[in-house]
Amino acid sequence: MLVPKKFLHYLLLVIVVVLTPFITKSAESATQHKGIMMYPDVYEDTVAFVYGGDIWIASTEGGVATRITMHDGSEAFPRFSPDGSQIAFVGSYDGNSDVYVMNRYGGDITRVTFHPGYDQVIDWVPSKDKILFSSSRNSHSRFNRLFLISPDGTGLEELPLPEASYGAFSPEGKQIVYNKVSRERRNWKRYRGGTAQELYVYNFETQ
Repeated sequence: MLVPKKFLHYLLLVIVVVLTPFITKSAESATQHKGIMMYPDVYEDTVAFVYGGDIWIASTEGGVATRITMHDGSEAFPRFSPDGSQIAFVGSYDGNSDVYVMNRYGGDITRVTFHPGYDQVIDWVPSKDKILFSSSRNSHSRFNRLFLISPDGTGLEELPLPEASYGAFSPEGKQIVYNKVSRERRNWKRYRGGTAQELYVYNFETQ
């Protein structure tokens, strides 16, 4: 059965008219999609965060954000130094994740750790001006320990904790609160089940 050419043209026109609003709406949604901004850290009036695998900074008052890393690899966990002049972060370049530092504007990027394992930036330790990071480099199985290192890559210290993944020092550096077990970084909001972490406190003076 032959279909008249006019009818085919009419049918095509109907399809275009019907689908155009949906196509336009999908395009607008894609344009307006803001994605996920992760791993924020704040110093005074500036926030650093990760979006699209790069580190950005913006004012805590809002406004335009500025991308300060543009490597083909990805970055995560930006953390401001105590004086706000540097940012430590995890750089996943050339197949491995290590600790890096840069100035707060994204310049002078320097690699700090060179171990083939995964090193994750946790924070800075104000009392020592060192970077706190977790690694399984000295573990005999799949668990982490905490380490300190200077931003120039010297002065590596292993903390006397047999198992630790995350932690934060007290202001004077005499104690640390930490989690023994790491956890998957999945977005299970408000989950308090079997993998909820416990807090431990260690005193370096009394051990």
